[in-house]
Amino acid sequence: MNRAVRIDKLTLAALEATLRLYRDETEALEKIPTLKLITLPPKEIFQKAQMLVKEIQGLPCEITIEETISRVGGGALPLASPKSYAVALKCPSLSATKLERRLRQHEPPIIGRIEEERLLLDMRTVLPDEIQTLARALQKICGGEINCQN
Repeated sequence: MNRAVRIDKLTLAALEATLRLYRDETEALEKIPTLKLITLPPKEIFQKAQMLVKEIQGLPCEITIEETISRVGGGALPLASPKSYAVALKCPSLSATKLERRLRQHEPPIIGRIEEERLLLDMRTVLPDEIQTLARALQKICGGEINCQN
């Protein structure tokens, strides 16, 4: 296989280590971040949504937690759509498109999706230690530190 795809030794070692993790399902679910997020129970996702809402409750936006479907996409699970929860934001002084663009341009970039003129942030993809970063970004963008009219 190495000759066919011409990968270097470091890539081959990383591939070998990853494949070894897959031999034990429990270990794979614990140590491979993508698998851990895909299999996260909805209750834990809802709890993360509640944590974010608590952090941003003073924003001049309509904030709700909504049941949604995650899109796993490509690879071995192209049609997988596990139940999830999203924090939905609708800010009267900032369109969903502008809010989405500003979050995408933020450092680090924050990716959401727009549905019915609201920005949805699927909490399945947010790690617990990223909630504070996400809350600070939303406060900066919608809380008045920059002009929300632009």
